[in-house]
Amino acid sequence: KTLYTMKKLLKFAGLILVVAVLSFGVSLWWSQRGTAPEQDTALVGNSLIDRFIAPVSDYFSDQKGSIKLTNEEASFAFLIPSREEVRYYVPRSGEIKSINLIKPKEKAKVVTTIKPRAIGITWSLDGTQLIATYGTDHITTNLTTGISKTLDRKITEPKFATTTDQVAYLYFDSEAKTGAISIADAQFKDFKNILKTRLKNWELQWSNERRLSLLATSAETKLTSLFLLDIAKGELTSVLDSRINLSTNWSPDGNRLLYSRQTRSGLELYYIDMASNRTVQMKLYSMASKCAWGSDNTTLYCAIPEKAAKPDDFNGSDDRFVKIDTAHPEKSPETLFTTADASFVDAREVLYAPIQQALIFKNFKDGRLYLLSLAK
Repeated sequence: KTLYTMKKLLKFAGLILVVAVLSFGVSLWWSQRGTAPEQDTALVGNSLIDRFIAPVSDYFSDQKGSIKLTNEEASFAFLIPSREEVRYYVPRSGEIKSINLIKPKEKAKVVTTIKPRAIGITWSLDGTQLIATYGTDHITTNLTTGISKTLDRKITEPKFATTTDQVAYLYFDSEAKTGAISIADAQFKDFKNILKTRLKNWELQWSNERRLSLLATSAETKLTSLFLLDIAKGELTSVLDSRINLSTNWSPDGNRLLYSRQTRSGLELYYIDMASNRTVQMKLYSMASKCAWGSDNTTLYCAIPEKAAKPDDFNGSDDRFVKIDTAHPEKSPETLFTTADASFVDAREVLYAPIQQALIFKNFKDGRLYLLSLAK
């Protein structure tokens, strides 16, 4: 009987111990559960949400290296500063997409879809109209209405102005072997012939709202010359004569010209102050298209490849980024990012975003669009 009583007491004591352990476990779990929402709130408030609703310049300035904006190939990017928006073209699908720089982590929105595989696009001032080039065909599309039309095949080199809705182009009749450099409204209803020409291979660019920048390459020598055409007076002025691999990049006000040309040492950069007609050899080797002018019309931001060679040899090279003050040519270029700091990119089609204080460019290594913050 005594033994039986002892067994019952041991069982009862064991049961009490189990209940005590379970109670302690439940109490501990409940206390942790009660504090979890405060911890989650603190985490979200610290970074995960605030970083996306903060001004975009603050968001990007916290990042290191180049930030990928797209997960697909993006060509012919165009910045709309008034809307803090970048529009770009997806060559494989023909989609025109939009990135909101205020909310860069949001998925890019499809604006419309045009014919794929364009080899060039020029954008209107507000980004609502474009002209896409496909070999000998040029198709203009209104992105608001979705209406497209193919231009006359005698029209080549269409280029929207950077400050107006005008379009410059070359109209050339191959049978008559004559043509004209002309300007028209965005709908090509009203036009004006500026300069008659027998040369078919002009390359057009606007230097400002009053002048066209014209490149002409000799079929025999393959050398390129640069001219300026006053659209009001029709006056043609020679700027550069007979250069190899000449490429140009005008400041927004047209008062300074950056250009690259082939030298014995490689593809070298120069700039001209048009007011003083002074040319400065920058002793830097890159392509003019790998640079962007700041909004002050004097500051240049350039991607400088490790190699100083012909344009085709730049492929796959890693770029460092430098800042050049063209108002003070005595100053040395300032290195902003080394190749490692910039995340080993080959930057093309470089744009300067003034509100974000950043460079936007296509990385030729993967075809994606990237952003590199200049904010410190």
